[in-house]
Amino acid sequence: MSRKKEQILKTAKELFMLQGLQETSLEQIAEKVPASKMTIYKHFQNKEGLIEQVLNELVDEIIQDFYSMLDHAKDNPLEGLMELQKYEGTDKISQVFIMDLVKYYPQQSQRLLAYQREEIIPKFEHFLFEAQKKGQIRKDISPHVLTLFIMSIKQFFANPENLVGITDINAIRDQFMTLLYYGIISPDHKKE
Repeated sequence: MSRKKEQILKTAKELFMLQGLQETSLEQIAEKVPASKMTIYKHFQNKEGLIEQVLNELVDEIIQDFYSMLDHAKDNPLEGLMELQKYEGTDKISQVFIMDLVKYYPQQSQRLLAYQREEIIPKFEHFLFEAQKKGQIRKDISPHVLTLFIMSIKQFFANPENLVGITDINAIRDQFMTLLYYGIISPDHKKE
């Protein structure tokens, strides 16, 4: 990838996260890089092509981190679960970016949701199932339900309105994880 194309992607990602997709124009990106609009069109054909490439890079980065964490946690899934919950890679994706993606670029948001549904969730559920087989997580809790619960906690913390008045977000997050952690550990594993 050329240096100019990398600069365009980096700048587009910054502006998309800060201002959203609708409020960010190709002119703003070109001015900030600096590059001509023709250079942007040469590399991405149009704004949707640029959005698609930014989204691909974001997803690739998050997926690499996710698989790496799962791989490192295969011997101790409970510790891995804590690390996954603390992972802040998805926090790099702003609410305004997601809202604009859903509203104005539904085909891109559907592709993202399909990837999550077909790749991420099954791998994570398998990870939880393996923890159940090792006796670390209670077997009476469905890995699917647990996955949905963890995703809802992440979504809660991703919404700034839920955090108004909270002075120590990390302490609250840790308390949520403690509740989750001790609620799912199998009785046999608690004794260890």
